[in-house]
Amino acid sequence: MMAVLAKIVVIATGLYFIGLSAFCLLAPDKARNFLRQFASSGLAHYLEMTIRIVAGGALVMHAPDMAYSGAFNLFGWVLVISSAALLLAPWRWHHRFGQWAIPFAIRILPLFAALSLVLGASILYATFA
Repeated sequence: MMAVLAKIVVIATGLYFIGLSAFCLLAPDKARNFLRQFASSGLAHYLEMTIRIVAGGALVMHAPDMAYSGAFNLFGWVLVISSAALLLAPWRWHHRFGQWAIPFAIRILPLFAALSLVLGASILYATFA
């Protein structure tokens, strides 16, 4: 049952990144506003970290059944460990980092969209290959 749930979360993660890419390209002003919400409050911070831990854990669990399993296992662990570290740190540190990172991502929005598409497509490819 957990393996099926992990696969569903991995597929949802891949679809999220593909959807984020499309959102950035088709509605850039709304995408900019969406990105500005990251780490904007304690609630947003904890929600983001929870989602990252769930997605990372699902990648770790499902990686053995994926193409390029070593890379996706590592990526999953990076998500889990970095998110856990951010959960232990005051959310304002994440907010401060976001004040630099979000404007940078917004400046390179087409590249950000392309990278999101590549990541999402790679996750889905590795899941179904």
